[in-house]
Amino acid sequence: MSTGQVALSGVLWGALLLLQPVAIVVLPFWLLLLHFPSRCPRVQSLALGVIPILIVAPWMVRDAVVFHSPVFIRDNFGLELAVSNNPCASALFEANDQSGCWALTHPNYSLDEATKVKRMGEVEYNRLKLRESIAWIRENLSQFATLTGQRMIAFWFPPRSLNKGNGIIWRPVVVQVFTLLSLPGWFLMWRNSRVAAYIVGLWLLFFPPIYYVIQFMDRYRYPIFWASFLSGSYFLVEIVRGLAGGRQEAELRDQVGAPNREVA
Repeated sequence: MSTGQVALSGVLWGALLLLQPVAIVVLPFWLLLLHFPSRCPRVQSLALGVIPILIVAPWMVRDAVVFHSPVFIRDNFGLELAVSNNPCASALFEANDQSGCWALTHPNYSLDEATKVKRMGEVEYNRLKLRESIAWIRENLSQFATLTGQRMIAFWFPPRSLNKGNGIIWRPVVVQVFTLLSLPGWFLMWRNSRVAAYIVGLWLLFFPPIYYVIQFMDRYRYPIFWASFLSGSYFLVEIVRGLAGGRQEAELRDQVGAPNREVA
């Protein structure tokens, strides 16, 4: 990679982290991919790891000033884990919204919870919610496992939703089909283009797990649509190419064999 490409990649990763902090779980594996299979020079790998942090550093400084505590860009994981894992929780946001469970547990709607946020501050409140949700999970492992399994299925095969706050996927069947096709497509990609398969695989493997433990919303799937559709489309292209290649080979054999039949 050239110096310009390294700088551009670092800046793009920094912008991506500001837009979607969950991408931080993918970044270390992407750097390992560049360092080992791609044999990227160590200096470039180091720069690609440092530049994104420099890009997000001003916002992190702002967080430290505002909240009087270090926060990585945005962090309400404790609250999200708590509203997703409790006695009334369902796997889907839409179900929690309709049942009233979300309104009972979220400070946007619950006066009691909003009062706690005001009294404790956002950082301490999220830490409290994290402790409470972990305690509940430990005491209700079976229910947590059931919710997690349902959320995993919903993430990869999203159901139809009409809730605008959920982020609507208008044609979930299209997503579901390409999700199924993405697996054989990824294996074909691995055979034909190893680096591309690494990149797609990193996003498909490491980005989703955080969403397995919190209530599913359609918009959580948006950031990796490209990976599912790319590998699924790759499978379709390879199938068409294989069929076309087989037809061309058959035509070539017919052309080669025709003179021999005429001589006979």
